[in-house]
Amino acid sequence: MTTNDSERTGCVYALIDPRNQEPKYVGATINPDQRIYGLKSAPPNRRLSKWFDELESNGLEPEFAVLERAAKSRLSELETRVIKEFDDLYDLFNVQKSSSSDHSNPRESAAPAAYSYGQDSAASPAGDR
Repeated sequence: MTTNDSERTGCVYALIDPRNQEPKYVGATINPDQRIYGLKSAPPNRRLSKWFDELESNGLEPEFAVLERAAKSRLSELETRVIKEFDDLYDLFNVQKSSSSDHSNPRESAAPAAYSYGQDSAASPAGDR
């Protein structure tokens, strides 16, 4: 049984700091493993790159937490909403702050405090953002 592209599903995810369980980056993907590899190989901004380096120097890895699963066609909309909601609560590395110029990938977005991101961690297909 084949699945056409419009029926593919993906997830909105957060990369969590294992030291304090705070989300540091929110994205969307249909292939999690590939997405994490891509982010670590070529981080979209300096803050994310520094965070990856800091974790690695302490023998740690970011935790991958699935926040929502949805059809591929809805991922961008959900990602934007989650980033906006989370940015109100956390210092996300994928959101440009007016007080900082060290982001190369500014986005308008956020995620709801109602997410239980620590519960649905998964190494499922990785993604696009």
